[in-house]
Amino acid sequence: MTENKAAQATIHSETAAKLNFACHQSAFGFLRDLQIENKSPGIRLDDVLITLTSNPAFLKPKSWRLDRIAPEEILLIKDRNVELDGGFLLNLADSMRGSITIGLEQDGVVIAEETKSVELLAYNEWGGAGYMPELLAAFSMPNDPAVDRVLRDERIDEKSPSTSPL
Repeated sequence: MTENKAAQATIHSETAAKLNFACHQSAFGFLRDLQIENKSPGIRLDDVLITLTSNPAFLKPKSWRLDRIAPEEILLIKDRNVELDGGFLLNLADSMRGSITIGLEQDGVVIAEETKSVELLAYNEWGGAGYMPELLAAFSMPNDPAVDRVLRDERIDEKSPSTSPL
């Protein structure tokens, strides 16, 4: 068993900078990369727990249990499927700042922790081409009931007889 005080580790992660309801609907990959680096020479990390939480709760908490990480090894976490809370994202009327925290624990002691900021967009906001170009289609044909009313009113205007003298 290793001593927690001597163990040193680093969390390397890459996440999406912005999220909205369309991300939930489109199975958008929020956690793009997650690696754990054991920086302790000669000390193996046994039975470690990685946890992912958010504030506010815009994603479902997730955890990974690892049997061991060899000394000076970088371990790639392949299961990066994180479930977004669709109800929370659907009810966002205004954008807000959120955060995620990824923690690494051994025997209940936190060895490493990383916190990242995330911009949570309102349900009808798009993050832009720089952040989520693949979701543009979700905003190209709005499904708001007001659009149907406008389209219906235009069709009625097209069918009504013209009153011009020509």
